[in-house]
Amino acid sequence: MRQKDKKKEKIMAFNIIVARSNPLVMRKLNIRSSYTVKEFCDAVCIALGIAPVDAELNVEGSPGDKLDKLFSENDRIELILPKSEGKNTKAHLDIYVDRTEADEDIPEDTDVPFVSTYTHMNLPADMWDVRDINNILLDLEAGAGAVQTGNMQFYAKDLEYVQKKTINALRRRFAPETAEKEVNNAIKLPMRQLIGHNKLDVLKDICEKNHIYLYAGTRKAEVVERICYSFDRDRLSDLIRDMNIFEYLCFRDYLLDESDTRYDNTVEEELARLYDKGLITYIPQKGYCIAAELAEIFEGSFSTPKEEKLIKDKYIRTASAVCGSLYGVFDREMFDAVLDGLKADMLTDEERKRAFAELGIRGDINNLTRMDNERYCCNDSKLKQSVIERVIARRNGSKQIFIPDKEFIKKLIKTGPELGKKSRESLALLITKHRYYHYYGEMNTRDILKAVARSIHWGESTEDTVKIVEDSLYRHLQWQSRSTVNDVKLQITKIVETEEKNIPLVGLNGFSLNNCPKEMKEYYLMLKEKQEAEMQARIRKAAALKKRY
Repeated sequence: MRQKDKKKEKIMAFNIIVARSNPLVMRKLNIRSSYTVKEFCDAVCIALGIAPVDAELNVEGSPGDKLDKLFSENDRIELILPKSEGKNTKAHLDIYVDRTEADEDIPEDTDVPFVSTYTHMNLPADMWDVRDINNILLDLEAGAGAVQTGNMQFYAKDLEYVQKKTINALRRRFAPETAEKEVNNAIKLPMRQLIGHNKLDVLKDICEKNHIYLYAGTRKAEVVERICYSFDRDRLSDLIRDMNIFEYLCFRDYLLDESDTRYDNTVEEELARLYDKGLITYIPQKGYCIAAELAEIFEGSFSTPKEEKLIKDKYIRTASAVCGSLYGVFDREMFDAVLDGLKADMLTDEERKRAFAELGIRGDINNLTRMDNERYCCNDSKLKQSVIERVIARRNGSKQIFIPDKEFIKKLIKTGPELGKKSRESLALLITKHRYYHYYGEMNTRDILKAVARSIHWGESTEDTVKIVEDSLYRHLQWQSRSTVNDVKLQITKIVETEEKNIPLVGLNGFSLNNCPKEMKEYYLMLKEKQEAEMQARIRKAAALKKRY
């Protein structure tokens, strides 16, 4: 109905003033004359940053139901908003509304009220009295980097988000089909309340994982306070910044899920780091809940150019991490192939080119070292230069590369190259059974399994890989019979030889021996055999010289 009558309508504008506010709280509301009085009152509330409530109208005469019947040119009315629960209980708000001239830049086809600001914009938080909000904004606009109020902290960058939040709130009320998604308030809980749902043993485990010191006998309330104090705004911001692209998109979708509760366990799988910190918790009848403080940091950049830049940066970081792990030494073609696997369509060719050129300049991206011929190398301190040289030699300039899909990339990011399940279990059983333990410099079983997978992945010899396991077993095995020692070594060798066919190899451009092209495989095995023979010859020569002298 309103669409048809739009040409006959006119846009009316009002100055909205909060009585007895210091500093003065004033907004300008542009709204079509066909809106009802109830819709007008809702728009006034949203313009002031508070949830719509039933307002009492004080107006001379007998007001009609529509705005053009309510106001004459010089009328002034008063809205009295009732007290609400929570922090906004200082007093009810007396709001004076004066008719004024409509803004010239309001689009004629808009059907949503529009708010312009005379003094200050409201912060997007329904719990705050508008007078508190304006005090905060005054301090921020005066140059303060941050303002602390109670247990909340506001930053100057919050101002960028305020107007968009207000416009979207008006859209959600008057044109829901045009509104953007917003963080679901049903899944947010203040950090203290969220962490307090855990048992004391769980809280102590959170402290241990995050290096939060506790005295013996510390009570639960104090443990909760220590955890909350540890995760201040800066640390929470770092958590969001350090998420890979899969974690962030899951985090984003989770916050914007409009259902009342959420039971999808993929949230827990993707955001395991947040679970370790107690910032997401499953609560019966409520589902998965997240710390409100963390959600507010996300809200500050949601659907802004700042978030777009953040997502692009995450695609670049994730792609470079995958390239360093999968290929070891990689070029632009490999980098683009991984971005394609990630479906990073939002990055233009120019942005990809610039990002690749800056990988070696930015020291914060995955510890990469720039090499000659526009390549990068995974800067692992455990790698010897000779290993990297052998990797490059085995490739023989081949342009064929293994292109990972999304699922392969997600697994690689979570675990890195790893042994198959059967091999992991068998090798772990051998280590547990025959291992010699002592107090210093001892790797745990998981570290040994990772070291074995990494050695195979980088193309080390079978003998060197087997030796990684033998070194942890030697002191025990030396007291066993020769047959036992040989049997254990044979079992380890068989496991390693099996996994050498399955694990992706950096010397095969990310292919494994099982899935690489035939010519690549033949050349790789021939060159590896030649290199190992040369290495054995050098070892024998060195041993002979040592014996001679």
